[in-house]
Order: sequence, then structure tokens, then C-alpha cells
Amino acid sequence: MRWRWLLAALALAACEPREVPGAAGEMPAESPEAVRQARERREIRQKSGCVAPWPSGAREAVESVQKAAAAGNAAALRPFMASELTWSFGGDADAGQAIKHWRQNPEVLREMAAILARGCVVQETPEGASERIVCPPEYESQSGYLGYRAGFERRGEVWKMTFFVQGD
Repeated sequence: MRWRWLLAALALAACEPREVPGAAGEMPAESPEAVRQARERREIRQKSGCVAPWPSGAREAVESVQKAAAAGNAAALRPFMASELTWSFGGDADAGQAIKHWRQNPEVLREMAAILARGCVVQETPEGASERIVCPPEYESQSGYLGYRAGFERRGEVWKMTFFVQGD
């Protein structure tokens, strides 16, 4: 009987929100160790049924964007960006303009790498809507989240980043 209680407690603990790398007192979100720990936590949550599994190809796209951003290589992001990417409120939704802006402001790429390293979740969408991955998880779970966030959607057979913005 005790082992059932223990299993239930472990399953519930896996579903509880966890500290994300980069939070106060932890290592920087872009460090390899923080990325590894975040990935392990996500995998435990997925195996426990707490979060929806990622659709085919989504993880690879997000990881490719994270690696390119961490390397400061804005041009390497282009194959993973929707042409109508939202990168600024008040600016044009245009991937080419985003790349130009990010080359001139490399701190945005560092922020992108850190946000993606914190993890992503499958966003609940109405039935029939396109699948969407959003990062960081707080964007989906915290009402009024205004920090940097990214979104990825399936476009045909590939995944594309459709937004990377901050603010409202």
C-alpha cells in the first residue's frame, strides 16, 4: 500500500512546476549544464503524462534555433523562421528585418538562446488549429506574462518560428 502512495506522490511531484535554469541562485540559463537539467526535467514530466509530447520535428527545430542564437548566428536562424515572423510590436512582421535587427543587437540573440534553453511547451489550441510550441513555459502558464517569448508552428512538414517578442 505504501508503494502506491509513493508512486502517486512521485507522479504529482513531477507535475509540479519546477524552478527553471537561470532563476535566482541557479546557473545561467544558457550554460550547458542548465540546458541538460531543463531537458531532463521536461522528459520526466512528459514520461509522467504531465505535459503533452512534442509533435514530430518540433524539438529539432527549437534546438536548432537555440544553438544558432547561442552562437550569435542570426543568418543561421533564417531557415527556421516564418517569413511573416513577428519580432517587434509596432515593427513589420518580416523575417529579413528581424535578422538585420538581431545582427545589430546581439544581446537579443543571447536572450533568445536563454529563453529557449528554459524550455518550451505544447500550447493548447482549439481543435483543428495548427500545432504550436511556446517558450518559455511561463508564457503559457502565467497570465499577463510580458517577458521575451517565442512561438513555433508547423508549416506543412516543417516547424517555423512565428514570433519572438517581448512586452504586450
